[in-house]
Amino acid sequence: MIFRNITIVTLVSMVFFLACNSSQENKASSTEDKSEINQIDSSNSVSNPIEWFQSFDSSLFSQKIIEVKNFNEFYNALGNNRTIVLLNEIVMPKNLDIPTKDIQFSFNSGLNILGLSNLKITTKDGKKIAITQPNPSYRVINFEKCENIRIENVVAGHKPKKGGCSASVFSFGNSKGIFITNSDLYGSGFNAISAIAVSYLMVDNSIFRECSANMFELNDSKFIFFNKLTIKDNKENNNSGVAYLSNVDSMVFKNSLLTGNISNKTALFMANRCGYIIFENLSISNNKAQQLINDPEAIIFRNLELKENSWQQDNNPI
Repeated sequence: MIFRNITIVTLVSMVFFLACNSSQENKASSTEDKSEINQIDSSNSVSNPIEWFQSFDSSLFSQKIIEVKNFNEFYNALGNNRTIVLLNEIVMPKNLDIPTKDIQFSFNSGLNILGLSNLKITTKDGKKIAITQPNPSYRVINFEKCENIRIENVVAGHKPKKGGCSASVFSFGNSKGIFITNSDLYGSGFNAISAIAVSYLMVDNSIFRECSANMFELNDSKFIFFNKLTIKDNKENNNSGVAYLSNVDSMVFKNSLLTGNISNKTALFMANRCGYIIFENLSISNNKAQQLINDPEAIIFRNLELKENSWQQDNNPI
């Protein structure tokens, strides 16, 4: 399975960690959120990304396996309960409008994938394949009202020009069950990943680099697990940090490297109105920002390695 690289220790610790602490130490969860957690626990289901993904039948992805060589083939292959295998680079059109019932490519936003479930986008034999967007105002792909989406082995971003981009690489809205692994998301994407109202989002063994705003922005989302990421060289804009979190709950970010990121106007991590969040086993080196975190009480930090960073204000909570 795709989770072989995640140790049993990590699985067990996260299950125990979120189950025990989410309802007890969450500073911002609503009554509805707590009720949902209790409901999940009482039904012997799960309330964390790893087990949620494991509970899915992987055969849902193999009902159709379609190999594609260009954008038109990729577009026509989109649908439920299938795997799309990329054979060549997929270059998005600069300007196009092709609406259908489930999928649309709309002006001023890029490819919107709407209402799909059980879709896997991968490559052959683990080879890295590019998905590129030449229009800096379009997202590479936006997923809206989707469930159980998996993306692996892709190199995605905007090209050829760096800087001035105003759209994310991958964005997700009102969706559930997003897993990205072994991928490289680069700028000038506005963000590598942006998410609004998303639950069960997992990113593993991937790179975020050279974006023109925050590397990732999460809003109104919960059950997040980021593991083994390299986040580097976010210096095109010089005004945004690495992470912006607003009303995010039950998040673990661990075992990752953050280096060469510059923010002249914000903290490296911005967190507002968040619940239970833990950042642990992070190596943070050669970054420059106003400070490490805007609110030292917003995130629980464990085992950070801080080396050769430059902070305008020193409020490190460790």
